Amino acid sequence: LVVNLVGLKLLGGHSHGSLNLRAVNLHLVFDALSSLGAIVAGVLVGGWGLTSADAIASLIIAALIFYGAFQLLFESVDILLEAAPRGVNTDQIKADLLAVGGVRDVHDLHVWGLSTGVVALSAHLKVEDTEQSAQILKGCGDLLKKNHAIEHVTLQLEPLPFSHDDTHLNCQKS
Repeated sequence: LVVNLVGLKLLGGHSHGSLNLRAVNLHLVFDALSSLGAIVAGVLVGGWGLTSADAIASLIIAALIFYGAFQLLFESVDILLEAAPRGVNTDQIKADLLAVGGVRDVHDLHVWGLSTGVVALSAHLKVEDTEQSAQILKGCGDLLKKNHAIEHVTLQLEPLPFSHDDTHLNCQKS
């Protein structure tokens, strides 16, 4: 119990950003709870003969571990499946990008988590004036960083009029 409490103190709240650190933190918390549960159950069994205290403590701790493990598992699966992280509003991101001067349309918008707290975005932007590409890209990048904490951005600018079919090449076997 003491070793786990010292470990938690050393970790000191630095477990919020990283999935790995949160897993370590949960492991230490559950080990500490297991030790505490064993101590309480031992006192109840030894002092009052309540033999069911050990089983009850074990079930409570197992339920807590199960719940914590599934929370980490779901977040890990979201990262592996490149799902949009919880709390990311793609409709708002699209609206914000459309508000940048020169952007007329946004399509093929994809937002996914690279790891815990690291979000990536790719999108195609239809623009009227390709001579302002640098300004449009800077405006979009600044907006995504400031409003949505997204720094890993890949944007493809497409001049108007533009057909998405124009990007596909016909390859024939000779």
